[in-house]
Amino acid sequence: MNKVFLLFLIILTGCASPRIALENKPIPFVKPPLPAGIDLREVNWQVLSVNTNAWFALDTENYLDLSKNMVDIAEYIQKLRIVTEQYQTNYSKMFPNKTND
Repeated sequence: MNKVFLLFLIILTGCASPRIALENKPIPFVKPPLPAGIDLREVNWQVLSVNTNAWFALDTENYLDLSKNMVDIAEYIQKLRIVTEQYQTNYSKMFPNKTND
């Protein structure tokens, strides 16, 4: 008899508990700005041909310009990674049950 009473009590209190309505609030999507484009310096290559071999050469000034271009490209890629991470964060907030494959 105690088991039946206990079961009845559990069912009765389960049905009598207050219901909480869930609100479906839209999450604002933050669109991060893309980084500004980069202006690369012009690099003038010199081609030296000896017999059947071709050699590509740079003088000091052009080598420095090429080096600065590579640094600018690396910084731009890093900025794009930050934007991509922001988009992934926004996506995971908007769709928490989906995986990012």
